[in-house]
Amino acid sequence: MSYIDSGSNGLYVLDAATLGIADCAGPNGGWSCPASTTSFTFTNTGANSASGPVAIKIANGDSLFSNLAFAAFDDVGGFNTGIVDYGLPFFLSRTICVGIEGRSANGAFGPFWAYG
Repeated sequence: MSYIDSGSNGLYVLDAATLGIADCAGPNGGWSCPASTTSFTFTNTGANSASGPVAIKIANGDSLFSNLAFAAFDDVGGFNTGIVDYGLPFFLSRTICVGIEGRSANGAFGPFWAYG
């Protein structure tokens, strides 16, 4: 199960034990700290049973936050048990389209999310 949420400040994926990624220590606790940037592919399935893969990357939170030249990251992540939260970083690395409920967009009726 997953959802797209521009209000979340990270990409929140399954728990650390399932993915084999270390949790950051100290002041960055709660963020993920893999030894190197790690790629994941999840399969999203819509209410209409259409499905497709979505790829994300999770980088080391300690390394990201130590670089004060950047204020936003498309690969910062944390953990969320049993559900994937595609937060703001998901929006930074792709085009997102929103279909408004009851409205048509090229023959498709909302609500829907589309991304590439």
